[in-house]
Amino acid sequence: MLLRFHFKFLLFITVYKSTLPGQGVYIEDLTNKVDLSSYQGQLMAFGDINSDSTTDLVISTDTEVQVLLADPKGFFTLQNSYSVNISEYDTEAVKIVNVAPADYNLDGLVDLAVMYIRKNNASLIYVWLFTNKGHAFESSGQLGAEFTSQLCVLDVNGDSIPDFFTESPGALGRNFYITHLVNGSIAHKLEKQESIDKVMVPHSNSFIDLDGDCLAGCVGFLIHVSIEFYLKFSSLLSTRFVCHLGGSGHWSSPNRDPEVLRHMGIFSFGDFDGDGHMDMIAPFCQRASGEEKCANSSIYIFFNVPKDKKPSELCKPREFYFSMEESLHIPLEDSRGALLSFFYERDMPNLPLRVAIGDYDADGYPDLLIVVRDSSGRRQVALLRNEIRQAPERQGGMRMIESETLASIENPLYATFFDIFEKGRLDILVACGKWDMDSKTTRVFTKAFTFRDISDSFFVKTIVMSRPKSASPVVGAFLAAQFVDIHGNRVTRVGSFMPSACYYSLGTPYVVVGLGRTTNYIDSLSVTVPFSSNNLRLNHHEFPAVIPNSQLIIFPQSTNDPPRWTIKIYLLPRRVVLWVAVAALCSCAVLATIVATFHLLEKSEDEKEKRKMRHLFNYRAL
Repeated sequence: MLLRFHFKFLLFITVYKSTLPGQGVYIEDLTNKVDLSSYQGQLMAFGDINSDSTTDLVISTDTEVQVLLADPKGFFTLQNSYSVNISEYDTEAVKIVNVAPADYNLDGLVDLAVMYIRKNNASLIYVWLFTNKGHAFESSGQLGAEFTSQLCVLDVNGDSIPDFFTESPGALGRNFYITHLVNGSIAHKLEKQESIDKVMVPHSNSFIDLDGDCLAGCVGFLIHVSIEFYLKFSSLLSTRFVCHLGGSGHWSSPNRDPEVLRHMGIFSFGDFDGDGHMDMIAPFCQRASGEEKCANSSIYIFFNVPKDKKPSELCKPREFYFSMEESLHIPLEDSRGALLSFFYERDMPNLPLRVAIGDYDADGYPDLLIVVRDSSGRRQVALLRNEIRQAPERQGGMRMIESETLASIENPLYATFFDIFEKGRLDILVACGKWDMDSKTTRVFTKAFTFRDISDSFFVKTIVMSRPKSASPVVGAFLAAQFVDIHGNRVTRVGSFMPSACYYSLGTPYVVVGLGRTTNYIDSLSVTVPFSSNNLRLNHHEFPAVIPNSQLIIFPQSTNDPPRWTIKIYLLPRRVVLWVAVAALCSCAVLATIVATFHLLEKSEDEKEKRKMRHLFNYRAL
């Protein structure tokens, strides 16, 4: 009885802590511990630059790109050999506005596409390509001439080499730059296309699967507040349809007021209601002309509503729509009900409104991270926990988590989720800006934070590499995990690899999918890559019985033979393993104590019996 009670008590502690995620979240400042405090530069992108299986940071200071190399213990070190100064190649360059890392020449190393602006013309974007030579970057020349918007990285022709989608000024229109190799060097073939309308600036163009066929398609956001969907890219001219915001088509905007639409933020994607389909989310900010602050700030989630398809039916194309009736409006307010507003910086036009998405508590429902202002104008980082599932008909919302650590961050500009220690648990990186009176510019530093004492939900961290021994992920790869939760329901969790690379999207090369509380294996882990094929099965493979709390590295070696795809599994045990080990050890200790006690009692009784028998023998002998 003692053994049974002791084991249940320890198990109760574990379950009790896990059923209260988000309560009493403690966030620790790691900036000094991971050696980030001494580096100045604007956080631009992530990538495994030196191919050591850890994700490095790419930062920029005006015209120079620098790389902070990470080690498995989470420390970051500036590597000068990877630094490039764009002004050495273009003397008119004055400011780097974005960096898109990817393997552009299929050598397995992460290359860079650096986007920048020139003097006296901040409205045009220029792009310079740099290839990774293993120890430094080498110039590959300028891409095109000039563009009105930043690049969207995608794979148009399905050859596993990243291509570019952008728009040129004037009558030049929309352009696809198809990457191909000539004697090992990068070359691009320009494919023009008649556009229905111009692309919105800043845009939310992405490369992601929305119709459920597990093949990524291009999503283009147009200037007249409409969305253009390219569902497949088996060829350049593929299935296309357009949805107009505010119209009677597939979906409508929350407000037709042009002032609101003009200050609409960047659209992002995630499965917020846990139904196995990618939804859209966007911040909206109503701001009068000339004002810096946003008023009436709110977030809208547009749910991806399928027609006649269950979440368990993977990789089958379907009709879908986004409608205002199915959307969720989330007003910005703190735990006391005080209204908050989005942070907007007039001096940083290339830093649009954007929410960072990540499942910090691994409950299977993505949470949000964004910089807001209170009524006094003070900026702070807001962590919004996803509670949509806790209300019927998806009428829940996002609850702001109170944290003194996040509230005390000075001058935050933007924030994102990032796995600092490569353990499958998402941490936080915050870019903070401080105005320098001497240079009349904003000096930007990056701070790091981690969660303590959060729930022990399960997860799976996945990376899909473009080739064996590669350090670059496949752009547009799609992941779907199916398993049975603790209530016996079969659920599907999905993720997309680097759907966007523009306007500080800060996409990580890996996907961390939260599984919540589950007692089973992952029944099926489906991976699809956007390689060219007329047969979907050649792009898709399922891995059965995957262990939770693990990191998976998948190598699609042969597109014509998915069973030959290889997978490496690295277990990443979390705190629940420690609790189970403690419960087992304590139970063994109690059992050993009981056995030892009975053994000593039995030994004592044996000694008494021996003395009685010896005394009886001597008495009869007399």
